[in-house]
Amino acid sequence: MATALIIGLTGLLVGFMLAAGGDGWVSPFWVSLLLPIAYPVAVWRWQTPLVAVWVDAILGLTLVAADIWLVHASFNELSYFLRIWHNASIIAAPWTAIWIGWQIIVVAALLRRLNLFAG
Repeated sequence: MATALIIGLTGLLVGFMLAAGGDGWVSPFWVSLLLPIAYPVAVWRWQTPLVAVWVDAILGLTLVAADIWLVHASFNELSYFLRIWHNASIIAAPWTAIWIGWQIIVVAALLRRLNLFAG
């Protein structure tokens, strides 16, 4: 659980770095505010299979809403997005991996709950 919190906080820090004081790709910073909460909850959900279905519902809705918002906001700042991915992909790629990581945990936990994934 502590590792999940550290990963979430790292994602928030990297999202802040991508924003570059407002002159970079700012969208990751705003969705990264979820990471210190989303990562520990997703890991807890994975480790505790007998959790109420509403936890899965909240995590799933948060995942979808955050991704839709991130894509929409990134299109609105497309020049910054492209510049960051061209000039600072060494920062953008780890942030993307951290962002996708909690979502993989949520989907795997849901699949496991539905007995579609043995784990």
